[in-house]
Amino acid sequence: MIQKGLKISTLLFAIIFPIIVIANSLSDEERKVRKYVSRFYQVTDGALGRCSSDYIGAFKVTLDEFKSTNHELMSLVSNSKYYQQAVNNFADDIERSKNETQEKLSRECQYVDYLLKEMLNTEKGKNSVLNAIKIINN
Repeated sequence: MIQKGLKISTLLFAIIFPIIVIANSLSDEERKVRKYVSRFYQVTDGALGRCSSDYIGAFKVTLDEFKSTNHELMSLVSNSKYYQQAVNNFADDIERSKNETQEKLSRECQYVDYLLKEMLNTEKGKNSVLNAIKIINN
């Protein structure tokens, strides 16, 4: 019985240890890049997937302007090795949004629309985009 338990614990260790090592192998800088990629996905294409039907048209206009104005940033985000992980991680949020009220989704979409406009139209917002480019370019 002890030998069987030992074999199971050895097997679990062999399976779990590489996962822990991989998860902990990212440097602080890489974690920051991954976070920025994830957040910019969430406020652009991810937000589009959560936007209410009554506000999606207005949001698309802002999103298209943001993407064209900040092409370098969006290219870095979509070509990042962390992009697909960001998409996969946010898929649950998009799925859950189907059970949320249109009012809540509309408010959320308006907030993200405002955020993108701030990054387009204010000095502080433009500087945050430049900072994100530097971080993702790492």
